[in-house]
Amino acid sequence: MSTTSSRRRTLVFTLMLTALAVVLFEVSAHVGLRILDGHWSDHAQRAAKRQAVLADPSEATPGEATPSEATPSEAEPSDAEARPRPATASERSIVVHPFFGYTRDPAVANRWWNVTEDGFFARKNPHPDPGTAKRIRIAVLGGSVANHFAFGGWSRMAAEISRATGLPREAIPVTSLAMGGYKQPQQLNVIAHHLARGDPFDVVINLDGFNEMVLPFDNLRTGLSPDYPVNWRTLIGGLPDVDQQRRAGEIAYLDGLRAHRTRLCSGLFTRSAACHLLWRLRDQPLANRQNALRASLAVDSEAPRRFESQGPPPRDLDRSARYAAQVDYWSQASRQIDAIARAHGVRYLHVLQPNQYLPGAKPLSDEERQQAFDPDIHHRSIIESTYPLLRAEGARLQERGVRFFDLTQLFADIEETLYSDTCCHLNTRGNDLLGTAIGRIVAAELAPAFDGSTVQ
Repeated sequence: MSTTSSRRRTLVFTLMLTALAVVLFEVSAHVGLRILDGHWSDHAQRAAKRQAVLADPSEATPGEATPSEATPSEAEPSDAEARPRPATASERSIVVHPFFGYTRDPAVANRWWNVTEDGFFARKNPHPDPGTAKRIRIAVLGGSVANHFAFGGWSRMAAEISRATGLPREAIPVTSLAMGGYKQPQQLNVIAHHLARGDPFDVVINLDGFNEMVLPFDNLRTGLSPDYPVNWRTLIGGLPDVDQQRRAGEIAYLDGLRAHRTRLCSGLFTRSAACHLLWRLRDQPLANRQNALRASLAVDSEAPRRFESQGPPPRDLDRSARYAAQVDYWSQASRQIDAIARAHGVRYLHVLQPNQYLPGAKPLSDEERQQAFDPDIHHRSIIESTYPLLRAEGARLQERGVRFFDLTQLFADIEETLYSDTCCHLNTRGNDLLGTAIGRIVAAELAPAFDGSTVQ
């Protein structure tokens, strides 16, 4: 046997062993991920976990607690329960606004979106000029679900309106005046300001409901007036001491380190379960450290109640009375938006957003049960108790002339995965369905009066 032939066989054998080792490593990694997650995961689900580390911090409520920090009940807390914490680097581009509570700082770069001079999000790549002077200009109000819809649901919504009016989709621009954590009266204040200064809108869509019911109770846990912007004390309080600054700085450092390490599974290794397993094992201790630091920043304050940071003391109400008060506040704010919009010749549409915690609202897929439904989450009982009240009050809004639309049953017969987290947010398919539904609502409202020159 020649030396060359022997070397060739040795090389082939070595390559076969290497390939076998890689296959065994990948199979073992799949099993390891199954043990970590409690279920088998595919490439898309693994990519979603990496993307969650890179998720735009702008969509978090200012000062929002992580799931590990969430109080398990909506009951009002004792003094020992969660307190406001200082803003960390993930919230550093959120700034106090004199009318809206807070917006984004246009001077702080954002990798996902442009930020307008008013502090709201806009597309990085604006739609091309439609080549027509006619427009249907839509403004969207609400919290993070509404902001996601304004961008993720625009295409389907515009397609429905285009079919009804004959305008190209690019002639149906959407302006997002929504922001993560917004709740009434922030929507009312935002649209009042923009209409008062003459911003040209033809349709205003207010997509809300969840924040108006859940976030007031988050405020009550920290001694904050339920009507105030969420975590107002955090927004205006700054960092109380050097130790808290150190912890906030470490959280910021870990944000960057975790984001950098997600690149481990890029390029040739994007679909590698082994690479993803190694990344998860390296990332989890960092995530645990961040959660511990954030929890430690939820310090108890010994300072007396201050009006400028906490607002007036909340009324002493039992739970059912508190629910009724929040529903009434939501309704009154919507009626005010309707009145302001009518005064400016703008069509106002109020849409009650769907949520997975409303019984009967959606048959949950196996993936949703694992990743988008937490039976012990603190807001579940709030949604179960208040959403029926919102739906009933919505019917009364209709009787008063407000164009109100209940979309809580939009997904009632859809079994595929639509929710992306345990809060309320939708995935791409969910936003597509929401965009189609709202697009049909807008089209039905506009088509009868549309004469090719005006939508009023």
